[in-house]
Formats: sequence, C-alpha cells, structure tokens
Amino acid sequence: MSGTNADLDELEAIASKLRGGSSQLEEAAAAPPAPDVGVATQAVAGALAMLTSNTAAISEALTVIGDAITSSRDLYQESDQISAEDLHDSGPR
Repeated sequence: MSGTNADLDELEAIASKLRGGSSQLEEAAAAPPAPDVGVATQAVAGALAMLTSNTAAISEALTVIGDAITSSRDLYQESDQISAEDLHDSGPR
C-alpha cells in the first residue's frame, strides 16, 4: 500500500474556496470608467482593460482548478470505496 490518505472534506473546502475566490474576482472584474488624466487617459484606460482581462482569466482558472479538485476528490472516494469492497469480498471465507 502507498499509505495515501486524503481528507475528503478538506479537499472540498479547498475547491469551495477557489470557486468563492473566482466569484469575488468576477464581481470586481468590470473595468472602471477611464479616469480623466489628460494625455494619459487612453494609456490608463488600456492598462485598466488589460487588468480586467487578466482578472477574468485568473477567475476562470480558479474555477477550473476548483472543479478539478472536486473531480479528483470524487474519483479518490470512488476508488477507495471500490478497494474497500474488493478487500471485503476477498476476505476470509
């Protein structure tokens, strides 16, 4: 045996935190109106648009990672259950 053990509740808590962080980023991801900073207005607006785009990408990545953790957790739980059933079925007769 490999000695691998996973706390399923902890894995789900991590996934939930990642998805929650994603939601918070999405709420804040709307680009604010460009400030009036004279000749730099267009450059500042471009920088804000870039930050907004990057924030959206990070938010999406957090969701994907959270979903992957949940899928891995579910697969681990299923595999563990199957292994336990196999051990039980192969026990003394």
